[in-house]
Formats: sequence, C-alpha cells, structure tokens
Amino acid sequence: MIFESINKYTEPNQRERVQAKWESFLPLKNLITVSVDAPERHRGAGHRHDPEQSLFMGEQEASPGFVSGKILTGMWHVTLSLHAIVTESCRYTLQIHQEEE
Repeated sequence: MIFESINKYTEPNQRERVQAKWESFLPLKNLITVSVDAPERHRGAGHRHDPEQSLFMGEQEASPGFVSGKILTGMWHVTLSLHAIVTESCRYTLQIHQEEE
C-alpha cells in the first residue's frame, strides 16, 4: 500500500528517495479530522492520529487547533473529514457535552 501511494502521489524524480525511507511511514494510522463551527464562526480543527482524543473548547482555553471564546447558544456543526482510513475497520464515537462553569 505504501509503495502504491508513493508511486501515485510522488513526483517521478522524487520516488526513489521517498521509497528508500518507506519504513518512516510505519505504522500506518487512520487520520480523521474534527472541525467545529460555532453559530458565529469557525472554531478550529484537530488533525490527529491518536486513537482516542479528548478535545475541549472553553471561554479561556481550547485544545491545540481550536479557538477559545464564549460558548454561544445556537446550532453548532461538527464535521468529520476522513483523510486516511488504512485499517481493515474503523469505528468512531463522537460524544459532546457541556460542563457548567
């Protein structure tokens, strides 16, 4: 799978150099990006390979890639972008909760 991708997505003059270090791509991991849009604006995205993630946004702090700020009432949108699913199966559970300060 790695050599197939290198041949497909690498410029011909760079293939040999990239193929020589193919092991640096191991272990292959899924990449699902979580993007969050609040009622008033985009609040960020998290691009992580970690199998379990705990992301947060608050008025004063937020996880890397996200913007802190007031948590407004209204319609929020969460988008999952599947960039690389390389395992035989992939399960994803999204839990959203609000903590009162």
